Amino acid sequence: MAAGLAAAVVLAGTATVVFFVARTQMIADFDRIWQARGESVASALEYDRNGWDLDERPETMAVFAAASTEAAYQIRVGEMVVARSPSLAGRNLPQEALVTQHCSQWTTMPDGRIGRTQSWLFIPDHEAQSPPAPQASIVVAAAADDLRRAISALAWLLIWATALGTGVSALLMALVATRAMRPLVELGGLLAVRTPGSASPVALADPPRELVPVVTRLNEAFGRLETALEREKGFTADAAHELRTPLAALRLLLEVSQSEADPADARRGDVGEAHALALRLQRIVDALLALARLDRGLVAPRPALVSLDALMEEAWAGVASAASTRGITYRCTGSVGLAVWTDPDLLRQILANLCDNAVSHGDADSEVLCTASATYPGQAVLTISNDASIAPADLSAAGQRFWRADQARTDYGRHVGIGLSLCQRMVGVLRGGLQMERRGSQVVVTLQIADLKELAVASPPAADQDRPEVISG
Repeated sequence: MAAGLAAAVVLAGTATVVFFVARTQMIADFDRIWQARGESVASALEYDRNGWDLDERPETMAVFAAASTEAAYQIRVGEMVVARSPSLAGRNLPQEALVTQHCSQWTTMPDGRIGRTQSWLFIPDHEAQSPPAPQASIVVAAAADDLRRAISALAWLLIWATALGTGVSALLMALVATRAMRPLVELGGLLAVRTPGSASPVALADPPRELVPVVTRLNEAFGRLETALEREKGFTADAAHELRTPLAALRLLLEVSQSEADPADARRGDVGEAHALALRLQRIVDALLALARLDRGLVAPRPALVSLDALMEEAWAGVASAASTRGITYRCTGSVGLAVWTDPDLLRQILANLCDNAVSHGDADSEVLCTASATYPGQAVLTISNDASIAPADLSAAGQRFWRADQARTDYGRHVGIGLSLCQRMVGVLRGGLQMERRGSQVVVTLQIADLKELAVASPPAADQDRPEVISG
């Protein structure tokens, strides 16, 4: 559009210049023709002792005949008209005082038509014995109908040529621009469909030389990013794996020490606190291992027909005791018996985390409301909401790893700050969506559950060791 507009401006400017140049030339040619005819009339005027005499030559006076209304002339000496064309029929042409040798202008003919006049001063011929002839002025007027029609035709020709040229130029520019921009559009499309975690190279077929450096640098950046991510995932998985064995041994020793210690021994409390710390470390390691498996794509969904009511009731049963202690009640509304094809284990862990967070971070004596609805066959949206005193800034950071609303870490035995990160990764595996937002005094979590029926198999595979364990918080 911008190129078409620029072409229109250029063509319109060019046409305007051409029009005014051609118009000026056409008027000049018209004036020159009638000036030459007027000079023929002026050369036929003579002055002698008997007065003024006009030699009316047929070849000169034919265009000024009485029957013609196309042209007329008039010659004056001072205020006296000494000669006029028969076509004027005794009328006078408008004649202003001349201050220059020649003057051309638009005028109104005696019959009302628009014409052009040529006026100039000259000295008539005179006999040698006669006194010098006084200076005379001549006005030649000619109807300019043909000239005006030619100028109008030229204007319309240029207007249509400009419009047609603008349209053709815009079309050609659009075709050229579309063809030239096709590789860039293809590159944008390839980048638009990439998933956030994808670091594979950009495969652009036969890119133009202008895009070669861009594609090369992008692929180099993706390569470095993939290497860094793999290194980070590998380190997280290796570190967590290596920590599991010593932590298990430490837990065993602390449990044995705690069971064999004298109840009256003051150090029994220290052993119990150390055991709680070991449990927290164990939960962190298990969570890191689960995240590492999810990040590396080692967890694949195993779809089955799942009842949302049953899974939600099961998830709430796991936190019912803690909810009762805080006076938090639970209510479920929506489609009763709603079922979707998804992975029951992963969805169970997601719902367990969401219920645990609702009880842990919700206001005391509040209500947790769960609403399930079907978007279209096989898919559903699950909304969990309750009153919670969480700042919007904390809500936006809730998905970060090791972030916890309790900055004092007073609940370290229960929450490790990875639960929502795990939920987000599991939701990604299930091709769904997870969104948290504040609506008034309530925090609303919306879980979109996709239909994975096309992934279902007749005989589900046996459970493997790479599926994450249930880790809340």
